[in-house]
Amino acid sequence: MTKLRWQSARRRVRQPASPPEKGVNPWPWTRYLFLVILFLTLLIVITAMMIEKRVSPALHAWAETRAVNLAGQAIHAAVEKAMTADMNPDELAATIVDDGGRIQAIKYNTSEINRISAAAALMVLEHLTDLGTERFTIPLGQFFGLDFLSGFGPGIPLRVVPAGAVAVTPVSSFISAGINQTIHRLYLDIQVEMRIVVPLAAATHPVTARIPIVEDIIVGAVPSWYFAPSGLVGGFEQYADFSGSQQQIEFRLNEP
Repeated sequence: MTKLRWQSARRRVRQPASPPEKGVNPWPWTRYLFLVILFLTLLIVITAMMIEKRVSPALHAWAETRAVNLAGQAIHAAVEKAMTADMNPDELAATIVDDGGRIQAIKYNTSEINRISAAAALMVLEHLTDLGTERFTIPLGQFFGLDFLSGFGPGIPLRVVPAGAVAVTPVSSFISAGINQTIHRLYLDIQVEMRIVVPLAAATHPVTARIPIVEDIIVGAVPSWYFAPSGLVGGFEQYADFSGSQQQIEFRLNEP
């Protein structure tokens, strides 16, 4: 009896340990690591979205200002060069008078105006090509609204690239300048498209300029008295803006 009990106890001692229950994770720390990584990823994404929402409008404003400056320099330099080359303002517009010396109409030299417009467009194109891509950086601290941080932080790269079309359109206008006096002007409306490239975004910003090339004052007969449309003695203002028979001159840049 004693021998049987001892053997039974011995067998119980030698029995191997039972295997772990199915479904129990022997490495619980991997779950915590996954949750920590997920939390950090969400935090980084939300922070980046908040910074982008605050910084992106300021970046575009800075880049648009720079684009307007560059395009304005190119436009004015090109028009100045075109006007000082071989342009005679008297050949662009002539007044037609009757036998009594009264002005009846303004006659435009369409071919000469179109030639000047084409020359101005080509010169603007040349100046923009010479400028090429404008690169500059803005410190990140500039966008936090604090003066002492305006010069600190990593520089955010920006690019301004001339892209799209350079269009020149002749425009004439007549503006009342008093009793039977009219100011006649002939302009060149120049439009340049500038491409603004900021981190993770890009946009095209049109830059326009109106450059006067001819200005005359047309003086008519001055009456002894007159009534304004309101019924009181005085003057009135008129403005007319039209392109006449001139055509738009357009040149396109190569896409960057």
